[in-house]
Amino acid sequence: MGTITNGEKIDFAGIEAMLRGAVKDSQIIREPIRSNLSTNDLKRVLMRIGESKCAPAKFIIDDDNRFVYENFFKWAIGDSSLKAVNPISGETIDGSLTKGIYICGPTGTGKTMCLNILRAFLNALGVMVSMPGRGRYMLAWTTFFATDVSQRMQDYGTASWANDYPVLCLQDIGSEVQTVSHFGTKSNAVEQIIQMRGEQNLITVFSSNYRIKGIPYGSRIESRLCQMCNYYELRGEEIGRASCR
Repeated sequence: MGTITNGEKIDFAGIEAMLRGAVKDSQIIREPIRSNLSTNDLKRVLMRIGESKCAPAKFIIDDDNRFVYENFFKWAIGDSSLKAVNPISGETIDGSLTKGIYICGPTGTGKTMCLNILRAFLNALGVMVSMPGRGRYMLAWTTFFATDVSQRMQDYGTASWANDYPVLCLQDIGSEVQTVSHFGTKSNAVEQIIQMRGEQNLITVFSSNYRIKGIPYGSRIESRLCQMCNYYELRGEEIGRASCR
């Protein structure tokens, strides 16, 4: 066991085992992209999308975001040489094409822009995946902000709607009201969604100002996020060091 977060001991050994692939792989199948474009052509498509999303500012890939964009590109095109970051040790590790994405970094480093560009790229390529019981579906996702799902929980008392989306993106997790009450029942919508989607091996994409190690949901959710996601950090100053300049 490791240090204590929110009064709970974190099972770092268990997390490390999951990151090494000890957890049973999901049944998600990535379909090959149907494109006659070369890898270099596809990179140019990604850059063109970045430029259009950033205009009139300049889209730049530099030392602060290169690792993220290079591996987002590989994740999108189904390249098994994909790499990620170990959220505990910070070391570079092998990524997984059947896991989702968790990207963190201070405000202003370009998390939302990265995900918007990646989603547009997936849409442009028409990337498809399949899973028993779910059929074929687009890898591009539907996005909700954590504050919105928290409000939905308060209004409707459930987060079960989130499992209707084969691929889902939750932005700014950790920024929402941590506990909401619905007719006296207190719960956290984001925690529920993470737990439910993790149990069903559904691809989920997250952005946050928090690293996984330190997310304000406790050790069980930390472990679940490690199991569900390829982890990345955007670096740079809080203001003015985004992907668009």
